[in-house]
Amino acid sequence: MKLGKHTELGQKMAKLEDTIRRKDQEIIDVKQECADAFKQIYDLSKINDYSQIRTIMSKMGEIAKDNFNLLLNDLLDYKYERDNKIIELPRNRQIKR
Repeated sequence: MKLGKHTELGQKMAKLEDTIRRKDQEIIDVKQECADAFKQIYDLSKINDYSQIRTIMSKMGEIAKDNFNLLLNDLLDYKYERDNKIIELPRNRQIKR
């Protein structure tokens, strides 16, 4: 069966493919943010200024905490969106899944 891009099914598929592309980009963005945070922590760990070890450790802790909180919020948002998704039924009836 051949799908035209102007058919209802073709438009739904295009919309789903677009959603997948956006979700894939979100995953890449989160991975990039995590990699950047790990790089910052690594760079701080290699500083040879032992007189400021408390300051360096504090900065490393802040970076880890901030990125942990951002990642946790993203996961909670994803779970909320998934759990509260509306399923469309015939005759415009809707239920929450």
